[in-house]
Amino acid sequence: MRANVILDRDALSFLDVYFKTHENVSIIGEIGFGNGEFLVDLAKKNPEKLYFGFEVSRTCLMKCQAKVEREELDNVYLLPGDARFLLRECFPDGVFEGIYMNFPCPWPKKRHEKRRVTAGFFPDVLAAVLSFGGFFELTTDAKEYAFESRQILGRHPALSFESHEINPERAVMTKYERKWTAEGKTIHVVRFRKEKPWTVIRISEGRASEMHLESKGAKPDMKLLSTFYDNSGGSREQRWIFKNCFKGSDGTFLLETMTADEEFQQHFYIKIVPREGKSLIKFDPATKPFVTPAVKKAMQELRNRMEEIQEK
Repeated sequence: MRANVILDRDALSFLDVYFKTHENVSIIGEIGFGNGEFLVDLAKKNPEKLYFGFEVSRTCLMKCQAKVEREELDNVYLLPGDARFLLRECFPDGVFEGIYMNFPCPWPKKRHEKRRVTAGFFPDVLAAVLSFGGFFELTTDAKEYAFESRQILGRHPALSFESHEINPERAVMTKYERKWTAEGKTIHVVRFRKEKPWTVIRISEGRASEMHLESKGAKPDMKLLSTFYDNSGGSREQRWIFKNCFKGSDGTFLLETMTADEEFQQHFYIKIVPREGKSLIKFDPATKPFVTPAVKKAMQELRNRMEEIQEK
């Protein structure tokens, strides 16, 4: 990826240095920037501010990246991944002057309601990373979503409901917002302010390069590791599952692993390096995950199972 795209595996170290070297700079975020039109337009109009965009779609990421390069902007940083997790784990309290969220999916079905901005730990994350007086602005064409957000976020101890406008004129609009406004569709813009201090507990314990385990259990081979396929465990809050395994030409093994901490999912490979009388268990450097509780449990479970097999 290019310089202004911060890969999730590099985000913690990059932003740690970044916030130590950038003080008193206004920072704005956009969650789900789509093709990047809104984010790029804001950055062009306000070159003195810094913008961080969050997006799960790699296609959208590349489209926005192209716009950033075409405009030669040096005040935009793009982070691929789940904004809820990245905001909580990679940003300190009180750094965002404002955060925009334009036309998120309202997730109308009951089984999807946990993905809404009103659900889970997301209101606490917003309250933590916003600066005192900072704003969160939600724009949606779903009336029910607008009123639900107004009700739930407005009840948060550190946030206050500021305004709910219908079809307001905004200096910067998205492509679809312009289209839908021209068609007479109703657009809701709901804004909140941070009024009290707030913090959240961060669950990540650093980068994967800092963690490794040793197993004195069974010597790994493809037959052994294939028995772990589709083995899963954990709790509702932290879950893991092992999938395929592969053997490298250097005699090491890769075990495909997926974890979930609440709604934050990671997909990576655990590397198993046979040594005299033991095995080293670590992360493949190409897919270094955040070291979350679920990731730690998956690593520990792999070591425990290898040692249990040795005892048998």
